[in-house]
Amino acid sequence: MVQGSAEKTFTLVRGFYPMELQRLGLAKALVELARSTKQLFHLPYQLRIEPKIPELGLEIAVQLYRIAQEAIHNAAKHAKAKKIVIGLARADGQVVLTIKDDGRGLPKDSVKSQGMGLKIMRHRAETIGAILEIRNLPKGGVMVTCRLPAASGSPLRPRNRRVRR
Repeated sequence: MVQGSAEKTFTLVRGFYPMELQRLGLAKALVELARSTKQLFHLPYQLRIEPKIPELGLEIAVQLYRIAQEAIHNAAKHAKAKKIVIGLARADGQVVLTIKDDGRGLPKDSVKSQGMGLKIMRHRAETIGAILEIRNLPKGGVMVTCRLPAASGSPLRPRNRRVRR
C-alpha cells in the first residue's frame, strides 16, 4: 500500500512540472502524460503523434502540455471517459494538438457555465497565439483541438490571437 501511494505521489508531482518537456520535448512529455493518466485514472489511451513536429519553444510546449493535461483530466474525472486519444501533428502549416475522449460530452449549457478548467485552457491557447476549439462529438465524447502556426525550423513565438469555441 505504501509503495502504491509513493508511486501515485511521484506521478502527481511529475505532473506539476513535466521535466520531459525540457529534456525531450512535447511529444515525449505527452507520452509520459498518457502513461501517468493510465496509472492514476485507469484510463486507456491511444497516441497519434507524428514524428516530424517542429521544435517548439519551452513556453509554448508547456502551454500545450497543460492544455492536454486539463483536457485529459476533464475526460477522466467529469466525462467518465473509457478511452482517450492524444494527437500531435503538423497540418497546413500549423502544429495541431488534439485530445479526444468517449465520455459524456459537454452539457448543452456549457457556454454559459464554463468551469475554471475550460477558461484556463482558453487563456493558455490565447497566450501562445493558438486557436482552441472544444466541441461535442456526434457519437458522444469531446474533441479538444488546439492549432498554432508552425515556424519553419525555429521555436514558435507567442502572439495574440482570438480563441474560438
